[in-house]
Amino acid sequence: MTTRYIGITELRRSMSTIARRSKTKKERFILEGKDGSCFELRPIAKSVTKKAVPAKKRVYKKEFIEGLKQAIAEADAGPVYSHKQVKKMFQIK
Repeated sequence: MTTRYIGITELRRSMSTIARRSKTKKERFILEGKDGSCFELRPIAKSVTKKAVPAKKRVYKKEFIEGLKQAIAEADAGPVYSHKQVKKMFQIK
C-alpha cells in the first residue's frame, strides 16, 4: 500500500478517484495542510454491518464529513464550510 500526500486543490479535483483507490486498499491518502497538519482520508462503506467492521475501526459518514470539514479549514485557512457544503462539494450521498 502506498501513501500519497495531497493538497486541498488536488483533493477537490479527484475525490471520486481517492474514494475508489482507498476503498480497494491500494493507496492511503493524507491531506496535508499549509501549516503541516495532516488528516488521513478514510473510505466509507455504503453499508456498514457490525460483523464486517469492528466498532473501533468503523468510520461514520458524519464523522468523516466533520473531519473533512476540519481538514479543509486547516489546509485552506480560508472560509469555513458548513457540513452541507462539504457534502455537496465532494458529492457525498
